[in-house]
Amino acid sequence: MKLLAQDPLWEVNLEDATNHIKQWFSGTGFLYAVCVNVHETRSRGALAECLFHSDTNKLKLILTICLNLESGCGSELAQGLFQSATEAGEGLLWGTNSISNIQLLVLMALYYYHLDEEVRTGRIIGFAARLCLEMGLHRRASVDRFANSEEQAAGLQTFRCVYMLERRTSLGQGIPFYIQDYHVDPTLLAMNGHDAVMTALLDWTKLVLQSATRIMQYRRHAHKAIAIARESLQMLSSLNENTTIIKRDPLFFKHLLLTAFGNLLLAVVNASSTFCDKVTIEFDIALEMIRALSKRSPLLLALWGRPQGLRKLRAQLSGSSATAPVANMGSHFPLETLAGYTSRTVPFKTTSDITINADVVYPEKSDGSPATVLLHYHGGFLIVGDRYSFLPYWLVHACAARGWVFVTADYRLMPESTAHASVEDAADAYKWAWSSLPEILGRPVGSLLVAGSSAGGYLALNTAVSAVKKPSALLLIYGMLDPSGARYTTPGKNIFGQPSIETGPILETWPMSKASGEERKPVSAYPISGDPAADPRFALASATHIDALFPDYMTGVSGLARQIAAQGVTAIPEEHQRLFPLDFGKLSGLPPVMLLHGANDSAVPLDCSTRAAEKLEASGVRVLAEFPPDAEHGFDGRSGDVNVETSAGDAVTAVESLRKAIGFLEQNAAN
Repeated sequence: MKLLAQDPLWEVNLEDATNHIKQWFSGTGFLYAVCVNVHETRSRGALAECLFHSDTNKLKLILTICLNLESGCGSELAQGLFQSATEAGEGLLWGTNSISNIQLLVLMALYYYHLDEEVRTGRIIGFAARLCLEMGLHRRASVDRFANSEEQAAGLQTFRCVYMLERRTSLGQGIPFYIQDYHVDPTLLAMNGHDAVMTALLDWTKLVLQSATRIMQYRRHAHKAIAIARESLQMLSSLNENTTIIKRDPLFFKHLLLTAFGNLLLAVVNASSTFCDKVTIEFDIALEMIRALSKRSPLLLALWGRPQGLRKLRAQLSGSSATAPVANMGSHFPLETLAGYTSRTVPFKTTSDITINADVVYPEKSDGSPATVLLHYHGGFLIVGDRYSFLPYWLVHACAARGWVFVTADYRLMPESTAHASVEDAADAYKWAWSSLPEILGRPVGSLLVAGSSAGGYLALNTAVSAVKKPSALLLIYGMLDPSGARYTTPGKNIFGQPSIETGPILETWPMSKASGEERKPVSAYPISGDPAADPRFALASATHIDALFPDYMTGVSGLARQIAAQGVTAIPEEHQRLFPLDFGKLSGLPPVMLLHGANDSAVPLDCSTRAAEKLEASGVRVLAEFPPDAEHGFDGRSGDVNVETSAGDAVTAVESLRKAIGFLEQNAAN
């Protein structure tokens, strides 16, 4: 009882507590009643009833934050209040999940946020984000089950707080979010008048500057983000010169300054020719503010140790922007390591609603002799990617070393189109290579090799099966060659060993294209960079594997995967059988085929390639199979821009298998 009487909460009188809340937490009016109740309960002597209550702990944490904001984080009373409330917070790891408990975690995270301790903030808010997912606060169906509108409003408000604070701290630390945008039920936005707020939150946290491909994909958003950053830095500079805001709240100033400067830095690094000249003044303003303010603020002094050399960086990027490949927004093909080569983007197919492009990478000089051409189809589960995505640099280097031509082509993607469109575009790219490349190259095509990775391997096989004039050889790299197999017709695990996710909201966001010919604007290129698992569209690839819907999306026939699982491939309608070449295609007459597939592939099962080998060999096709034991999906691209035929490639995963693949292509190009 004596310890209860000494609780630091009693050092704050009712009037001071109310004033603190009015000044710093205007949206938490319910705490006025808590303050009154605390003091009334104390006057009755029921200290335990008063102190061991979640609302009292919330009050303590809010008062702690208020006192720190007023004192510059030097209040002993604030420290005592926080320590007296932490026991309740520590028990949340094992306690029952509830909105009230999540709110406690948010307040604990805010306490550390205002101390500028981002690591602790991130850990606590990350835990709160996980609890939100466990409770289903990201799904309207879960929130609808709350007892009344007050609980629904509390749940939505709590989710918004967690979402934004987790996004802020995760971006600052470079750590993935727990709550990905594709987790959030789109219908949640329409509840209780919160649609505008949530829509804005999701829109303004879109990652649009993290790479050159992102900037291209979200060009309008990227330019808007830079405009806001420039205006913010100009305003901050004015505030710094004409007000005392930095002395009153250096942490708040630091966060604004860092956010705006971070956007400029990403822009000049990832798209220097587009942004360097536009942000020169603001870039220097930001650096000068950080330098000058570091003398007055310990927070900014610690910050200045990192970017003080960046003034030279912007000048270097600006000076080299005319030749830097990352700066060339018209072409992203990496030519800097390909001496004597040039590239050209060419539309190989145009319809009433879309133009589909290919990139041709070829020698600048030619002797007029017939060219050997390697046509490659990119991966991405037929859902994401473009002709630059997941680029097999080792094949590009192999072509350049032999004077060959490398071609990479886009194709229409699901779900806006079915796989019929993808297959058709791949075949048209192949026909175009034979008919139109001679004019571009100034010489005939003598040998055409076809390769594809993952979904591109599926397209390469389908193209070769349907082609009248066969390619010289076929290289299928961890190809999705068996879409009627168990992996695609039986519900199961997520791809890449990722945890299972709720698929409902994803499938609502990305509905499949109906076989009946529903009008939808087609998409033939979806650049993806960074972590694909964080991309909202990539989530559809996960959902179609978890729920076994890939054949459905391929054909536009709902329920087809279940029918295949129950009845076998005889359930596939005749008009869709061309999408299943191992089951219905004429394999005899194909050129030599090499199957390259890692035994540890966690995205496309090795069975796809082993079954293909069996079917091809049974049809009299010459097959070379390489199944390196320690190789994952995409193993050949993870080493980046490396020539595997040099000593630099010795450390690349399964490098001997890659060298065999090059030898296979070279042997058959000469035949």
